[in-house]
Amino acid sequence: MTKTLVGHVVLFLALVSSALSECPVGCYCNNKFVDCSALMDFPMNLAPDTERFRVSQMNTIELPAHAFSYLVNITIIEIKSSNFGKIARCAFTDLPSVKRIVFDKSVIGSIEPYAFWGLNGIEQIELFETRIGRLKPFAFYKLANINVMSIIQSNLPIWYTHAFYDISNVNMLIFNRNNVSDMATGAIMLLNNVTSVQVTQNTFWNMHCGVLPALLDLGRTTQFFTNNSFYCNCSIASLVNTTGRVKYIDLLQKTNCVGPDPMKNKTSLWAVDFNEIGCTHIGKDTGLPCTHPMIIPNPQCVEPAVPEGEASAEGEGSGGNALLSYICTVTLVTMLSAAFFINT
Repeated sequence: MTKTLVGHVVLFLALVSSALSECPVGCYCNNKFVDCSALMDFPMNLAPDTERFRVSQMNTIELPAHAFSYLVNITIIEIKSSNFGKIARCAFTDLPSVKRIVFDKSVIGSIEPYAFWGLNGIEQIELFETRIGRLKPFAFYKLANINVMSIIQSNLPIWYTHAFYDISNVNMLIFNRNNVSDMATGAIMLLNNVTSVQVTQNTFWNMHCGVLPALLDLGRTTQFFTNNSFYCNCSIASLVNTTGRVKYIDLLQKTNCVGPDPMKNKTSLWAVDFNEIGCTHIGKDTGLPCTHPMIIPNPQCVEPAVPEGEASAEGEGSGGNALLSYICTVTLVTMLSAAFFINT
């Protein structure tokens, strides 16, 4: 009789443990790894000890602020084949343990200011085959000590001023086979101590004043800037003017024109004459002055959302796990008391 009751107690405890650590609907959970698929809204109730999170085929309006901040042990975040209206301000802040963030084959309407803010010590940020409509000012802000930051085979139409700002100590920056429509003056600023830079096989349609020199001045020890294509209008004036033809002779011979049509037959940018690009407001011996818009960083974040089921015991809607825990405790005490009296 007593053994039977004890067996029921063990089974009851197993069921309680399962209920209290329930895996979110639409997800698979195993050994601190959560893998979700085809969700319509971002899950805010992952187990606090989650170390790796992967989601695929997700469609939602936004990846919210502090989306992962309550996961103090999170190290890897992978987002695959998903669609987001936007990555909200402060979506990836307060993540001291994160080492790797990956977006793969996804579509993002915009990355808002300070979405990637203060990720010091992250080892890898990767965007692969991903479309980002707008990189807002300070989208990538105050990042440091990155091993690899790569953007590969992605479509990045619009870069605002200061889209990449105050990023330091990057071991390798890879920008490969991307399509960029418009990069504003100052889109890349204060990138310091970048050891190796690879900018290859990209198509740049419109690079405003100062962007290209900023890219070319990144590499501290190794710089590969080859086989890129430019829309050969006034945006390449700094390359094909008198100064540029001396300073960038190697680059000019390894890049070409993607348009306009009369320029497509040029063997390289070296074959482009300054008078052909239509810069009537400056001469080939006159440097194009760059005015960098002054934007003062203001990285304020909203308070982190409380994950579902973790609200304060005194707050509204706190009945979930707290109530279940109370009921389970009372029931367990009753069962153990019954077992004691039966045994005596």
